[in-house]
Amino acid sequence: MRLVEPADLPQGTTAGKGLSRLAGASVTELLAAGTADGQASTPPPWGTSLLTELARHSLLASSAAVARRVAAQSRALVDPVSADFRTATETETWATRLQPPDLARRSEPAVGVRRNVVDGLNTLATQDPTDIDRGLRAALETATSRLDPWATAVAWRRLQALAAAPRSLGVYGWVDAPRPQGVGDHRFMLAPSIEQAAVTAVLRDRNLHDPDGDRWRMNLASDSIRGAIRLADSTREGNHPTESLGQIVEAIVSRPDVIDRLRDAFPTIRVFIRADFRVRRVCNGTAVLDAAVNRPDDLRQLGVRAGQVTALQELAAAVDALADLHVAEAVYGVVKGRTADVALATTAAGGLAPPPAFDVVRTPRSGRVVNTVAVVVLPNAPKPTAARPSPAALADPAVAAYVDARAGGAATAAWTWTTLDAAGQPLGKVTLAQVGLRPCDTAGLGTTNLRDVVRDVSGAPGLGPDHPPGHAVVRSLAAALAGVPALLADVGAEPDPADAVGTELEGRYDAVRDAAVAAAADVRAAAVPTATDATRRRALGRIARWGITPLAAETADAAIGGFTDRLVRAAEVLERRVAEAPDTLAGASVSVLASSIGALVAPEGPWPVFARLPAKAFTGVRGEAASGGQAPRLDPDWLETVAPVRPALGRLEAVQLDQRIRRGGQPLRAWSSRPGDPWQTVAPPPSDIEVVRASRLLAAFGPPNVLPPRPSATTAGTVAVGVIDRFGETIPDAEHISSVAFSHDLPPARAPQAVVLAVPPVVDQDLSPDVLVDIVAEVRALTRARMANTTQMGAATGALHLAALPASGRTGVRLGAH
Repeated sequence: MRLVEPADLPQGTTAGKGLSRLAGASVTELLAAGTADGQASTPPPWGTSLLTELARHSLLASSAAVARRVAAQSRALVDPVSADFRTATETETWATRLQPPDLARRSEPAVGVRRNVVDGLNTLATQDPTDIDRGLRAALETATSRLDPWATAVAWRRLQALAAAPRSLGVYGWVDAPRPQGVGDHRFMLAPSIEQAAVTAVLRDRNLHDPDGDRWRMNLASDSIRGAIRLADSTREGNHPTESLGQIVEAIVSRPDVIDRLRDAFPTIRVFIRADFRVRRVCNGTAVLDAAVNRPDDLRQLGVRAGQVTALQELAAAVDALADLHVAEAVYGVVKGRTADVALATTAAGGLAPPPAFDVVRTPRSGRVVNTVAVVVLPNAPKPTAARPSPAALADPAVAAYVDARAGGAATAAWTWTTLDAAGQPLGKVTLAQVGLRPCDTAGLGTTNLRDVVRDVSGAPGLGPDHPPGHAVVRSLAAALAGVPALLADVGAEPDPADAVGTELEGRYDAVRDAAVAAAADVRAAAVPTATDATRRRALGRIARWGITPLAAETADAAIGGFTDRLVRAAEVLERRVAEAPDTLAGASVSVLASSIGALVAPEGPWPVFARLPAKAFTGVRGEAASGGQAPRLDPDWLETVAPVRPALGRLEAVQLDQRIRRGGQPLRAWSSRPGDPWQTVAPPPSDIEVVRASRLLAAFGPPNVLPPRPSATTAGTVAVGVIDRFGETIPDAEHISSVAFSHDLPPARAPQAVVLAVPPVVDQDLSPDVLVDIVAEVRALTRARMANTTQMGAATGALHLAALPASGRTGVRLGAH
């Protein structure tokens, strides 16, 4: 039999609806749900579970109690231990005598009990079955095998009644078996690593034996360390320590009027040259903290509240901890033999360098290293051969072809604007193709810049308010695919000594640079006086492919002229860009080549540059099915989980979601080097030279059929590959080896595990110290009793509550199948 949710509920009925029907059932319906011995049972409309059986019995028992009180009988009724099953029980007999008017006697306590049962069932009907299950189990345990709830029940009820009264919170505790120090029975102060143990020992030795030992005394707690690290992080980000401290102080106060008083009373600069400096400057945080520690009343007179004064005192402790951490970090560098770390810590302590990372308080975890490389694979595409090629296509024709395909055709509705005349009335439509651009050419343009280009090249006085969706797709794809060109080692293949990837990228860089030189000359040719406006408009469109959009002629700046001046300025921008680019990058690294190509094409917007790798380099990866397959999957299980903490993968996951919900969208498929195990839960076997080997996940994403489902060494063809993200993590070992710093001898004590609320045993009487000591002693005894089970209680089991329920007749409680 189930505990809460019946297995025989009628179709369309939930457990909550069943409890509501049970609460409103009549005595006749309740008795009909009970099965007499030897007769077949019919599931009741509320189903059969332990909860419904106990509730049905409670309703019948409370009904019988009301009927007995109406007849001037005692409310208590106990059925005999054994009885003839052919004879109705006392509970059944009295329950059948209940009349509806009997329940209107509100002064009768028995009526209130029955009302509580009905109200309780109606309340349970609105609760989650999981919560009801947990509560029912606790109630059953309390009724059958627990002593402590009964011992504390009276105090708990009184506590609930006095919940609105003022209360004082104190601290309690006890020490088990205090004793004198024993010989050879010392305990040890542990440290996460042997180096940190050595630091602790050195600092303790200096504190004990240095003539000026106080300067080595440190009182570092977790709260003060966290505050010190927060201060160090703010300084490391570029803020001046004085400004950082003042900002934190004002954030604690967080009231403008009080902050103004603090700035007047504790100015950062004593003499102000300008009146507005008081608004722009923060208060002197050091002086405020000194007042919080030594003169708190001064701050209270300025309006600082008591809780804020306490927070400021904690901040002062964090400042002291920051100074101590510099000393500890320097000692840590000495212990590890890193003189550069020592110099960094001491220089930072003098205010001449940013604070160090404070590795001395970080736990170095041992564990298994897992590496992840996420790549995007695209079909290779031929190099453009047109006279004036698209710079984006020159930089990477594969990426340009994929972006064009996903963003929609340049002559479709995805790239269509409404043109307006001078009066703001519609003239017609203009597409990106009519402007002479491809979708990939707009990656380096903002929305406003693109509208200016379309308006100027088309010759229309203005454009309508419509925003074609294609540009947003291009921008999101360019951001998601941005990364670095992949190497053979990134996909798990043997490195190429000839560096074919670098050689191919050098050729692309040369082509892009030559195209930039030709584009600048083309724009200058269109700026000559004899050129027509149509020629100049087309030149503006072509220069926009390089992410250059000179200001429009109607700008408020009178120094900016018409098309000719704008074309000249555009040519100058591109010429400066070419002049800053090296003539050749022979021998440069792949990352330098890719960034140089991107800086020429679209310096203000990322344009992905992929490497060209043989498809057989992906030998060992396996393609995931479009749906189903071995779980967990790379997409969506793995990708959606890591996306919130890996921004690059987050952009890719956003594109995947957009392609899934977009009409005609085509999300990328996934190939994995660890099918069904993207979390790398299965460790590789140890080798002869490595006790724990690092594992590796290659997560490849690409259009369908860019790779076969199972690439092999015979797979032909070349693909474009870019690394979207790569990272390594350490899975901590289950056990961590600690080191001993020094020994100590302290009596053992249990860590705080609960808060005890002591209730006066006599109402309206305060707790005396003697009574409080007795309560703590009883709590200690109860905690031990709570940990005992029935096999350890011995004779005390006689005090347990007897949970006895009728087993036969129509009022019986069924605990299993008949």
